[in-house]
Amino acid sequence: MMTPEQLVFSYFRSRNLPVPASAEEAGTVRYIELGWVDSVGILEFVSYLEERTKVSFTDDDLTSDEFHTLKGVAEILRRRAAG
Repeated sequence: MMTPEQLVFSYFRSRNLPVPASAEEAGTVRYIELGWVDSVGILEFVSYLEERTKVSFTDDDLTSDEFHTLKGVAEILRRRAAG
């Protein structure tokens, strides 16, 4: 099973985007601001993650600053999976 970081990275790598090699670097990648996803892309990204992890994002998750970085999304996934 993939770690949250691997899952997040795999989504963007499958779209041939320049995902950093390390989770530390990913903490600074603000993928929405970089235009990696638009409003429809965010829905696809969230669906991809929810289908593979069986966790659900809350509205607060999706509007948080944390959701704007690759590492932040992985941290949200980790918290949600832990319950």
